[in-house]
Amino acid sequence: MSHPTSQSLVLEEFGTLPRLVERPVPEPRPGHTLVRMKAAAVSHLDLNVVDGRFGILPDLPSVPGTEGSGTVVASDTHPEGSLVRLRGKALGLRRDGTWGGHALVPDAAVEAVPDGTDPALACCYFSPAGTAWASVHSVAGIRPGERVLVTGAAGAVGALTVQVAARAGAEVIGVVGRPAKLPHVPAPPRRSSPPTCPPTRSAARWTWSSTRWAGRSCATRCRWCAPAAGSPSSATPRVVSSPWTWPTSSSPMCRCCP
Repeated sequence: MSHPTSQSLVLEEFGTLPRLVERPVPEPRPGHTLVRMKAAAVSHLDLNVVDGRFGILPDLPSVPGTEGSGTVVASDTHPEGSLVRLRGKALGLRRDGTWGGHALVPDAAVEAVPDGTDPALACCYFSPAGTAWASVHSVAGIRPGERVLVTGAAGAVGALTVQVAARAGAEVIGVVGRPAKLPHVPAPPRRSSPPTCPPTRSAARWTWSSTRWAGRSCATRCRWCAPAAGSPSSATPRVVSSPWTWPTSSSPMCRCCP
């Protein structure tokens, strides 16, 4: 009887692309969980390992991949068929990683994932989400009304940091390196209809898009900058057409805003 096989990406030389290889499915053993992979992350860490430019490198040939998700095939600690996330315990560094059809990993590297979770989300959320949360709450201790500048706001960590900081009540400014990245920056909440501005600015000139934004106070109140009577609002998002400049006469912003 032939042993079952599955395909894996095998790195045979640092600085080269991994090669797709048919390999035997690993045999289950105590203290380990055999997982049929559904998704695997390709992170900067993984690329550095493939290039041979990380401080910890595997013995070759090796299967890269430090994070992934899949369903349990065999385990002493995790229910068979359940969706799990794989991370840690030197996956993709000191042992074969997640870039394959199956992965045999230590039980401690396996974490249960709620039913119905997208495997692609399960395999890649932990590092950027954890970093964003720690940066906003544990490190910076952001409070409502504070102003936060997020560089690299189109990246995985940056985009989540924008959202976590906004949920904490901060005024958020996201910065990106080039205009092509703007669609990847989280947009401000949408309104049911465009704001109304002075006659020199028609409502049709207003645009809602995933661009840099921030809550700003205006020196002169209009129905957009301060819908209610009293002091100008500081919580209204500003949509900015360029990542480097504030609105000008040709930008989608009413003229009473500085």
